[in-house]
Amino acid sequence: MIFCNLAVVKINLRPSERQEHRIPNLRKALAVSCHLLGLFKNILNLFSSSEKSQTLSQPGEESKKKFDLEYNDLGKFKYEDDDFIFQFDKEPQKIKWADVERLVAYKADLMTIDEIRMDIVYNNWRTTITEDTPGWFQFILKTKSVFKSIPNDWDVKIIQPAFATNLTVLYEREDRIMPTKNNFYASFENINKSKIKVTLENNGWTCRKASFTDFELVNSWTELLLEGDDNSPLLNGMVSFHKKNIASLNIIFSSLGGQYTYEFYDDENLIFEKKNDS
Repeated sequence: MIFCNLAVVKINLRPSERQEHRIPNLRKALAVSCHLLGLFKNILNLFSSSEKSQTLSQPGEESKKKFDLEYNDLGKFKYEDDDFIFQFDKEPQKIKWADVERLVAYKADLMTIDEIRMDIVYNNWRTTITEDTPGWFQFILKTKSVFKSIPNDWDVKIIQPAFATNLTVLYEREDRIMPTKNNFYASFENINKSKIKVTLENNGWTCRKASFTDFELVNSWTELLLEGDDNSPLLNGMVSFHKKNIASLNIIFSSLGGQYTYEFYDDENLIFEKKNDS
């Protein structure tokens, strides 16, 4: 802090001179004081600005260094030519890029902020990572390099609007492209509903009750509803229409015994039908 000592000089004037000198002298004193105060203010501002610039620049540089480290960090990921290794909590796991069935990005509303997340579906399993997962940035870059159909700017566009989920399917393998509405309808005779449920569960489907008598069965390429009577069950929903999936359905349904019929539709048109009368 700078202190200023102002000296006060007392001038003795004759009575006749006091009146005419009072105002000019006062004006001179005020002018000098204002000039000195202005000078001191400029000096103080100079020091203050210098300190502020140093204070502001240091956190900015530190933040940039921290971000650069996070951006280039491989984190929980290791990369090889045809696969990547992800460090789960218990142990690492190697995942082939060819086994990746689907990548889905979305935002989670955490009340005060949004969190970008990605579901990685592979071999009928799903793993979720977030933007706080160590190695997130490099993994995003790697997926864009491996899967050319992924938009380069998806991670920017998904930010707006705030607190919206913005669910985005970034990638689907050819045999995992899902329809937007029901396209599969199957009926069974002389096959118990519980046998269908157990058989699908044993082949990787996840099951949960949809009602007292019906079940939802889901895997990476189907979303099915098992309903109807116990001895004449119905199975319908969304199925990725691909020759590999049709072959899998034929093997599973044939193992049940009895009769079955199923159909695939494209919009309103029948595109495939299979009947087994054994």
